[in-house]
Amino acid sequence: LKDVRKITKMMNGKLIYSWLKWPCGEFFSLNYKLTKRIYFITFIYNKG
Repeated sequence: LKDVRKITKMMNGKLIYSWLKWPCGEFFSLNYKLTKRIYFITFIYNKG
């Protein structure tokens, strides 16, 4: 039972780590795309 708990704890740690690492990169790339799109839309809107 102790081993299982240890493994679960390790897996959870890795999962949390990847979960923290992934959204950061995803958030930044999404943010970048969104910002670019907003700039583009604003540019077209201002021109028209």
